[in-house]
Amino acid sequence: MLAYEYEKETEDGIKTTSNAFKIAPFVRWYYVHNGPFNLFLDSGLGFDFGKTKTNGVKNDRHGFEIGIRPGACVDLTEGLCLCLRMGFMGY
Repeated sequence: MLAYEYEKETEDGIKTTSNAFKIAPFVRWYYVHNGPFNLFLDSGLGFDFGKTKTNGVKNDRHGFEIGIRPGACVDLTEGLCLCLRMGFMGY
């Protein structure tokens, strides 16, 4: 997964702007196949890099994650499915 995040917020006169880039490759294991319905586990490792600016003060932000995500898929047509990942178990 590749992602970009941008957020701008003002609360009680405090202006905060943040942006981040995330990369999180994963491996998917399907453990239930029942017609068009499938259950799976994604296991992966992710990293994010970003910057936050609060009232003119800049901070760098770095993070990582490792763990598994359960999910479900419905095959809509040949080669097209709708997937839902639920939660995250890991660090």
